[in-house]
Amino acid sequence: MEHKHKQKMIDLVELQLGKDFNSNIIEEVVQHMEECPDCKIYVDSVQQTIKLYRTTEKEQSIPVEVSDRLFKVLNLQHKDDA
Repeated sequence: MEHKHKQKMIDLVELQLGKDFNSNIIEEVVQHMEECPDCKIYVDSVQQTIKLYRTTEKEQSIPVEVSDRLFKVLNLQHKDDA
């Protein structure tokens, strides 16, 4: 049996994903989470996922030598070489 509040919480989180949460949404989510442990777990999980994504989304460069070896092993050409 699916948790009855889950869809409401999903809708609220998705509505605000990628935007700054407005105070009405925050108040509603916080109040509901105080009353519903299952929804608190869901929202906490989404928050952790977003936090992990934000820390890994920064572009990371690899040394040129490593990149060259990888392209050679995969038999690919760099964009610059094409």
